[in-house]
Amino acid sequence: MEGYGSTGLEGILQKSYTVKISQYIGSGWKTFKKNPGGFVGFTLVAFLINIAIAIVSQSVTLESFISLLISGPLNAGFLIVAFKLLKNRDTTFGDFFRGFNNYLPLFLVSLVSSSPPR
Repeated sequence: MEGYGSTGLEGILQKSYTVKISQYIGSGWKTFKKNPGGFVGFTLVAFLINIAIAIVSQSVTLESFISLLISGPLNAGFLIVAFKLLKNRDTTFGDFFRGFNNYLPLFLVSLVSSSPPR
């Protein structure tokens, strides 16, 4: 399979990696504790947006399309806040929606990543 650099997929699979699950979970929890209200609040807002889309669209195809339109920027906003907290920067609730500042590239990534493989 191409696209994995000069080593190819087989070379990557042969390398030894250490996966430190407890360290990753601990780091995530530490980041979450820096702004639990923001993360919970944003998750609730995103959940309510998805419910509203489902109620309004009344069509699985339309619901999927609308979700595709907003999922990339919303997910990016979540990551923007997490990265700011990791760098010990102040955050606001509006930062969760900063993904919309880069809407087109995030939408395109979301579109490509949701496309079925060939």
